[in-house]
Amino acid sequence: MEASGRPSSSRTDINTARVEEIIQRDRRVTVRETASELDLSYGNVQRIVTDELRYSKSDTHYRFQFGILLIVMFVILYYVDQIGFLEIGAQILS
Repeated sequence: MEASGRPSSSRTDINTARVEEIIQRDRRVTVRETASELDLSYGNVQRIVTDELRYSKSDTHYRFQFGILLIVMFVILYYVDQIGFLEIGAQILS
């Protein structure tokens, strides 16, 4: 039996680092895919992601929405001023 307040064996610092490495490699990876790759239970990976790493679905969702917004802005700029579009895009990306 484990001592009170200690993490279970699958929630060690090593597993937390392994889960974070997989998420950094592919932000769209699922909990199920991560659990399968690391041979951990779904619940343990879910707890690592939410409790230890403090990631949430909304983090990814907002980044995705921001990316879509940037694409829409570039398309509008392109149609408004086709010559200046490349110059503006280069300034934003630099």
